[in-house]
Amino acid sequence: RNRDYTPSPRSDLPGEAYGGAPAMRRFIAEQLLPCLGRQYRINMQDKTFIGHSYGALLGTELLLNSPQLFERHVLSSPSLWFERGLMLRRAETLASHPKPWPTQVLLLAGAGERPGRRREMGDDIVGDLQRFEQLLRRAGMQTRQLSAQVVADEDHLSVAPSAYTRGLRWAFGRMPSDKD
Repeated sequence: RNRDYTPSPRSDLPGEAYGGAPAMRRFIAEQLLPCLGRQYRINMQDKTFIGHSYGALLGTELLLNSPQLFERHVLSSPSLWFERGLMLRRAETLASHPKPWPTQVLLLAGAGERPGRRREMGDDIVGDLQRFEQLLRRAGMQTRQLSAQVVADEDHLSVAPSAYTRGLRWAFGRMPSDKD
């Protein structure tokens, strides 16, 4: 996960294996998706990426750099804090040049993912997610393309199963309410 899902090396851990997300993005685009398309009966114009935590950080890399790879992105508790908010800074750059987006995005986080409520005491995953949502809107993503939810009574670990279920329902036409 550290190597393949992160967008850059960590400045606080020089020499450690981080920063392989751009290579993973190329692998997905050039090898994995074409192979899946050849081997299986998949509608290659109807693909959904779902990731949680570092997996959602990889999904953020895919969204910001190759949004056409997937028609939908479900990003659950993305680690937007990584490398002092690198992906938020990249989204800020995109927000200064709005454009049409070829994808839809569902952002999710647990209500308990605020400072002081998780093991990484300084992280504010909910705040980062809300900031990311606003940056995507400024970057040109329309309301019908972007949805964000903060899931009550969930933290970083417990929100993942709920996010996968909500993401699949969202991707295939039924958005759950907080009662689901």
